[in-house]
Amino acid sequence: MIIILVTLEQRSKKENIYGISPDNKENHEFTPLRQATSEGDLEKVRELIAAGSNLNTKDLKGKTALIYAMEKDYLQIVEELIKNGAR
Repeated sequence: MIIILVTLEQRSKKENIYGISPDNKENHEFTPLRQATSEGDLEKVRELIAAGSNLNTKDLKGKTALIYAMEKDYLQIVEELIKNGAR
């Protein structure tokens, strides 16, 4: 019983406000963080970071959210990602 409670507690910490893992790649082979970054949505990027997104997950092209932010000159997102450990 205790193991189940811990598992559910850990799961809830990794879910974002949409009820899915912030590292979910089921749709289109990229994460919600990569999508928010590509759209320039700083607030969503912050929410996903707070939800525990892996900042260094690579997509099928081998690019991270940080690379997309740099390519699109989204400087605030670049700063936010680096501040939170993206490389």
